[in-house]
Amino acid sequence: MLSGGVASVNEFSKTTFEIVPNPAQDMIALQGELLAKTSQYVLRDMNGKELLRVVSKGLNSQTLNVSNFPNGTYMLDVYADEDEVLVRKRFVIAR
Repeated sequence: MLSGGVASVNEFSKTTFEIVPNPAQDMIALQGELLAKTSQYVLRDMNGKELLRVVSKGLNSQTLNVSNFPNGTYMLDVYADEDEVLVRKRFVIAR
C-alpha cells in the first residue's frame, strides 16, 4: 500500500477481476476479489462517454444490464475510493 491507504495499480494487477461473458448480449457479470476493494465502476463507450456508473456494495460479484447498449466495444473502469482508476477492462456486446 502507498501512504494514505491507496493501493497502487501494480498491487491490483495480481488481483482477479473478470467481465463475463465476453462477448456479452444483455447482461455482464463482474467477478473477482477486486470488487470488494473498490468503490465504483464506470462503463464507457470507446469515445470515452460515460454510459453507466455503479457504486460498489463490497460484494465479490456484480451484475449489470447492458441490454440498452448497441453492439460494440466498451470499457469498464474500476475506481478506488480516491477516484483512481485501478483497472480498465474492455468487453464486447454482440447480439
